[in-house]
Amino acid sequence: MKMAFNSKVSKELNTELILKCIRANDEISKVDISKLTGISLPSVSTIVDELLSKQLVVKIGTGESTGGRKPVLYSYNKNYGYFVIASLENNLLKLRLINLYGEIILNDNIDIKCDNYEELTFLIISGLTRMVNIKGIFFDKILSIYIIAEGYQDYNSDKFIFNRYKSLNEINISDFINSKLPDIPVKILSNINMMALGEWYKSNNKKYKRLVLINIDRNLNDDICFSIVNDGNLINPSQGYLGKIRKNIIFPDIKAIKSHGYEEIGKLIREFNSNKQRALNPFLDLFNFITELVSNIQYFIDPDIIIFTGYIEHQAFIDMVKMRIKNEGIITNIQKSSLGDEMAIYGCMEIALSDFFEKHNNDLKIRNADF
Repeated sequence: MKMAFNSKVSKELNTELILKCIRANDEISKVDISKLTGISLPSVSTIVDELLSKQLVVKIGTGESTGGRKPVLYSYNKNYGYFVIASLENNLLKLRLINLYGEIILNDNIDIKCDNYEELTFLIISGLTRMVNIKGIFFDKILSIYIIAEGYQDYNSDKFIFNRYKSLNEINISDFINSKLPDIPVKILSNINMMALGEWYKSNNKKYKRLVLINIDRNLNDDICFSIVNDGNLINPSQGYLGKIRKNIIFPDIKAIKSHGYEEIGKLIREFNSNKQRALNPFLDLFNFITELVSNIQYFIDPDIIIFTGYIEHQAFIDMVKMRIKNEGIITNIQKSSLGDEMAIYGCMEIALSDFFEKHNNDLKIRNADF
């Protein structure tokens, strides 16, 4: 029995392939699209013209002639729409306006002076409104709003739990923002996951398949956390794996380090190396924990690289940890972050672009794993 051929599905698949080709090659003619995709030139011409009418694709000039007319060159319209990233971190709201090429076209940093959900959402909405007005674009060009914060996704309640700005747990922030800005999707993401993803995509670490990022809040206001990226995909470790970590090591009291006056790890290392008594226990608690954590991560996850960020992003401390691990017969590659304070922003860009182009390039997913 012959299977019926669905021309609509065929056209959708061809459109996805053509869009992906244009995005990958930036400046390209219809003839070259046809050669690269294997789609007939008449079909390419029809689909590209439709994409032009939707403003997803733009003409950007002409190419070199090979004997006839100069070919028209096409590119993806990076200003078809924009994403807004709102990162809540250390009493600061970072707002970034991003185009479809992942370029930051406008940024704003706003001090946060309270933990009141009405005030926090007002800062996000007013900051977004200000950026839209500065760039002279309409709100219907805003494709999505992404909020990055310290916290985690509670899969039982299907709700994001904010660790620092706890007043946001009192409301459904997506619904609250949509009551002010209808029809703009809102997504909330964990900062540690975005930091790891940003490090994998934007630094040189793409040459490594599996990356683990360990973070301790630079101001020592939050617990230790880590995130895993495997070949560009965020990994949610199973509870069984996390249970093994908790069983094997003792978590230090991070806030106690701050109470001893060691807001900066360099001072803690210097005083420990100088045999100052007050530095002994805080340093050893932190150092022993991190070395045990790295050993467990290396054993259970076997990453190609481990990134230290935040409070522990210090080369002398990294060297000490590597030496201890090496003496235990474990070889590991530990480095500092190469992106600094913007790494979560870069990671969120990848999520935003993946969400938008999901129909055309479904290669970024959050997966579960039991290592």
